[in-house]
Amino acid sequence: MPTITIAHTTIYRYRMAVILGPHRLMLRPRETRDLTLTTFDLEIAPTARIDWSHDVAGNAIAIANFDVTTDTLSIRSHTTVVLEAPDWPVFPIAGSATSYPFLYSAEDWTDLGALAAPQYQDDTGRLSNWVEQFVMRRPTDTLSLLKDVSNGTTAQIKYEIRESEGTQGPLETLDRGYGSCRDFAVLYAEAIRTLGFGARLVSGYLYDPSDDRLGAAGSSSTHAWVEVFVPGAGRIPFDPTNRSVGSANLIPVAVARNISQVAPVAGSYHGEDTDLLAMEVVDRPIMSIFPAFRISSSAATLSESSIPNVYYDPTSFRLPTIRGIDPTAGAVVGGAITAGAQARVNVIVDGVTRPQLASGIVSAAFGLWDTQQLEVARGPQTTLGGRNSLSGNIRIQTNDPVYIRSASKLTAVAQTAGWFLAPGNSWMTD
Repeated sequence: MPTITIAHTTIYRYRMAVILGPHRLMLRPRETRDLTLTTFDLEIAPTARIDWSHDVAGNAIAIANFDVTTDTLSIRSHTTVVLEAPDWPVFPIAGSATSYPFLYSAEDWTDLGALAAPQYQDDTGRLSNWVEQFVMRRPTDTLSLLKDVSNGTTAQIKYEIRESEGTQGPLETLDRGYGSCRDFAVLYAEAIRTLGFGARLVSGYLYDPSDDRLGAAGSSSTHAWVEVFVPGAGRIPFDPTNRSVGSANLIPVAVARNISQVAPVAGSYHGEDTDLLAMEVVDRPIMSIFPAFRISSSAATLSESSIPNVYYDPTSFRLPTIRGIDPTAGAVVGGAITAGAQARVNVIVDGVTRPQLASGIVSAAFGLWDTQQLEVARGPQTTLGGRNSLSGNIRIQTNDPVYIRSASKLTAVAQTAGWFLAPGNSWMTD
């Protein structure tokens, strides 16, 4: 359950002081069974009167009204969420909808309304013909069909970051053969609508700690995907940009029938078109191993975090101090995870706690030739495994001893690491 802090900043700069009209803000994430919103703060300069409401889709809308002129408008949101979605979700699709084609109930069909109707003109049926290539037969498995259309979109359309405003229509994306995440989402939603599915567009953030997903800049960034309504399972998230299903890496902010309805910031000003000099958007999401820290901007003081018994010194390179345990002695920064006199993660070999120094575990290279089992326990552990188990334990079970020489199984690198030897011993050779 990663805790993620997101700082979203939008700045408008004008050639001269202008009169700002109302601005519509969609920045507050939607709470779901897979996402818990713990904090949300909104800062606007110049000062604005904020009126909160919900639109027809249940999105949280903030309307900012201004009474002064300004040459700079700054809108900053600071959000902390906890993601609880499983990596491998199971969707309990109703028996009546496991095979396509199927019919929505009269109530579902009425409620889906425009979400099940294509939103772009296609007089020649070109999009319908394009999506038919993914229907292997009728009847066919519903979930497999939806995955095939998503994967086919990614296979046939090249992803490109597009900074220009607006979104391509589905036929335009097919013609160009490339698009951004919002173009992928529009094409996918329109394609499955032609097959009779109800779908809505989603705008939010893509959580990408490994930085290997398309549509992400750094650990995360604004993103767009699609939710498809399937009886029994409800709304299933599909991210055609990354060929993924489920909400494990997705933080939804707004949903709508049309992508134009989910812009994070929309507003106006009184002036000429040339008065707007620049617009800058910055998203800075951060994954927190521990609950998010509120670190003081002053580098000269020790800052108290947002949770008890946790302190962080911004002037040092050390990890936070947790319940009085700080990474001292032989390791700092990342090395303090498993090394140093007071490490965060305890190493247990054959049931015996083995505190390690930085020189012994951080820089050493060794194999697993004599290892029977290795377990990584994430999160706070029982103190039976050592008091330094606030972040987890690494448990190693070695093979039973044998009465033959086995040194030849070790690599030269492992021999020089000194992992299994006491000082002064030498290696045996076969």
